[in-house]
Amino acid sequence: MSIVHALPLAVGLLAGSSALSAAAGAETSAGPLRLVIAEAHVDFVTADGRLAGRYHHGDEFKPFIHPLNSPQGHCVSLARPHDHRHHKGLMYAVRTPELNFWEEVSTRPGESVGRERHVAFADVRAAGDEVGFTETLLWEP
Repeated sequence: MSIVHALPLAVGLLAGSSALSAAAGAETSAGPLRLVIAEAHVDFVTADGRLAGRYHHGDEFKPFIHPLNSPQGHCVSLARPHDHRHHKGLMYAVRTPELNFWEEVSTRPGESVGRERHVAFADVRAAGDEVGFTETLLWEP
């Protein structure tokens, strides 16, 4: 059984809006943000051309955000550490007794490994003070 789920992804904070940057005391360029949509990822780019974050929607198992950069440009995410290769920056995954979307391998008898497959983007806001999209994912056992 496959489940299709539309996932609204809130991304306004990723690129450090001028209000967020001012509140954090960051010295960043205020102004519009933009999305750059590629085959397997989406870049969130600040007005001055810096990468605020990268959303990987072409991953074999699940979409995730890495790097996720602060308004000052510091990476605040970690992907695939040596002891937890299935931890990929900012991600969403679940595990049930029969189906494991989390660990990317079967770790219990009778358990299947699930995959979250990118289907499409909708409601794309590619430029402006807030950018974002809604993504349709196919949850496959």
